[in-house]
Amino acid sequence: MQTFTPTDSVEASDDTSFDDLDSLLTESVQIKADAKRLIDGRKRIKAGAYGLNAIERAQLEDDIARIELSREWLPKADVAMFSVQTCQCCSAVSAVFTGFFQRQSHRSLRHTDRWIAAPEHASDGLPKEIKNTDSTIVACPFCIGDFGYPVEQLGVDYSEEVME
Repeated sequence: MQTFTPTDSVEASDDTSFDDLDSLLTESVQIKADAKRLIDGRKRIKAGAYGLNAIERAQLEDDIARIELSREWLPKADVAMFSVQTCQCCSAVSAVFTGFFQRQSHRSLRHTDRWIAAPEHASDGLPKEIKNTDSTIVACPFCIGDFGYPVEQLGVDYSEEVME
């Protein structure tokens, strides 16, 4: 183990990037501003809102709720969500894209995530993930006719020439 005395010199690294510190400072300033808006908004509502009409009060309550939620849920990833279905009859597997979401983790409840709908291709530099929601179905379009249902009413051509 190497030890240093106050007279030893340490060579500075070439990495003089302060991007992480800048983003941390920006986040800290935003948290402080949000905390002040929360306190002020709650005081206005508690004090009778000093003549706020119903629309202004509702907007104030929405703002408070948004700030509180942003403190509880932390964005972790941009997610493309798929519903994957497996047919019990023929074991065919089909996948359907269900939309873009953002996975968020709860700040204090470990291993608690939620997925909220996100604008198309939204990204704040978050990692990209794919989430499959698996389910088993009794019959798929390929074998629903085996149960006596008129397959032609689906309006989809499942012939082998089309599927290849």
